[in-house]
Amino acid sequence: MEHNSNNLNILYLNWKNKEQVEAVSRLHMKLLPESVLSKLGFLFLSRFYYKILVKDKFIEVYLYKLKGEYVSFISCSNKPFTFMSEGIKKHFILISILLGVSIITNPRRLKVLLNMKSEFSKYSSKIDFLQREYDENVGGFLSFGALVTSGVLEYYRENINSIKDVSIPDVMMCLVLSHFKSNGKKCFFLMAIKTNFMAIKLYKKYLGSLPFIDDENESVVIKFDI
Repeated sequence: MEHNSNNLNILYLNWKNKEQVEAVSRLHMKLLPESVLSKLGFLFLSRFYYKILVKDKFIEVYLYKLKGEYVSFISCSNKPFTFMSEGIKKHFILISILLGVSIITNPRRLKVLLNMKSEFSKYSSKIDFLQREYDENVGGFLSFGALVTSGVLEYYRENINSIKDVSIPDVMMCLVLSHFKSNGKKCFFLMAIKTNFMAIKLYKKYLGSLPFIDDENESVVIKFDI
């Protein structure tokens, strides 16, 4: 369910809006180049992840637009444990075609795809304790769109928001909290690289705790109580 914001710079992603879908796909690839989703390519992101999954409400996305340019995004899921598997099952033929085309245009993506199942298995094992404890009352903060702290393109990272007089990263973090609160969640979580100290500092500012660390993969699950 969309959380309504009084900030006119914040847009709730409309899956029918080609400009918005392509903008968030490009931001994802620019700001999160090492993610599995980015490695699967623009076609996968723009035709499935940020279109079909948004259409079916498996994920919800907010964009921040400043001076005509999309500069930040966040993506959330109220079904963090099943959104991808449900989406793939429901649209198996479409995703098979998209991935097939993506692999033909870049054969290296086949290796990414083969490793994808293993990555999601590791992901599931890290958050299993949250599912057991909170069941449907937990949300997933999927992407903040930034490798450092802000979730915004570097030029805008220190821009002061005109409404709340805080930085754009703070605006987006407050939006995440409001989104999950309005959707009746007791907590939400995200995955981060544990050496990304600036990002973790920002998350701790909003009372994010670190309940699980994977030393092998240097990743961390950050949990936020609402």
